Amino acid sequence: MDVYYFTEMPYAEFPESEAEKYPSMRLTFPNTYFDPAKGHDLFKRYLDEYQYAEEVGFDGLMINEHHNTPSCMDVEVNISGGILARITNRAKILMLGNMLP
Repeated sequence: MDVYYFTEMPYAEFPESEAEKYPSMRLTFPNTYFDPAKGHDLFKRYLDEYQYAEEVGFDGLMINEHHNTPSCMDVEVNISGGILARITNRAKILMLGNMLP
């Protein structure tokens, strides 16, 4: 049995009271609340977490496809998978929701 590391890569750098104004965080929450500097720092932190997961012995790293919502900053699994392939050495990479042409 393999053990995989996974994070949704959430972006929660906005007031919760603002989120409550919209019927759906995934569909209607505007990107005006996104701070590029905070997003950059968070994205780097999540990539560091994946590297650390490999270092401590996880068999694989799982990424998902949710297209830049507050609950998932990940952009597209093929891009993220390429990044993880570059910054890791031995971990398997599982792309959950890989889009096919």
